[in-house]
Amino acid sequence: MLWLCECQCENKTHKTIYGHNLVNGKSKSCGCINKESIKNIGYNNKKYNTYNLSGEFGIGYTLKGQEFYFDLEDYNKIKDYCWSINNRGYLEARNKLTNKSLFMHNLVINIFGIIP
Repeated sequence: MLWLCECQCENKTHKTIYGHNLVNGKSKSCGCINKESIKNIGYNNKKYNTYNLSGEFGIGYTLKGQEFYFDLEDYNKIKDYCWSINNRGYLEARNKLTNKSLFMHNLVINIFGIIP
């Protein structure tokens, strides 16, 4: 069974969630809790990517020195996270406390509806 829920964050985002995820506690927000905790882990550990913004597109470098590319217009969305490339080739910021990931492509297209 699906439930239409409204997140209690400042954005009041609506999200359709399976009932069993509500009961077992897997879904607690529209994604804002995971996003904020991942951002805080980055702040607390002082691990940041480096960026080259001088060209037609941005070039980012993971902590291992791997290059990734992004549109310059998305820089403000991605700059506060520590991105790495996972074993499937996706850019992700991982919350080590909850073992959840925020994928860059989801953040850029605003899949969670939380970026103004």
